[in-house]
Amino acid sequence: TVTPGSIHLISYTLRNPLPNTINLQPPETSCPCTTVLAAPTVLTVLTAGGGGADQVLIEFQAPAKLGEYHTTLTVATDAAATPSFTLTLQAHIQGHP
Repeated sequence: TVTPGSIHLISYTLRNPLPNTINLQPPETSCPCTTVLAAPTVLTVLTAGGGGADQVLIEFQAPAKLGEYHTTLTVATDAAATPSFTLTLQAHIQGHP
């Protein structure tokens, strides 16, 4: 639950389940209320020494309209098995700014 106009930092963890490195395009947002602050361009292969995961950091400014709200980020990849994927942000907006 958030109030209208409030600003929130949100982090998504991306994991590479494939046996090879995945190249990523910058995420595309479905709303100007969402700004991508940081996003990886490559997800390496998960090994015992690390790798295989990274973070997408976004800033979300809650719209003025009260009620349920959904926005998405779509990330294109070079992986044939997953040419793109969508991250969904859901918020309940209530109260006054």
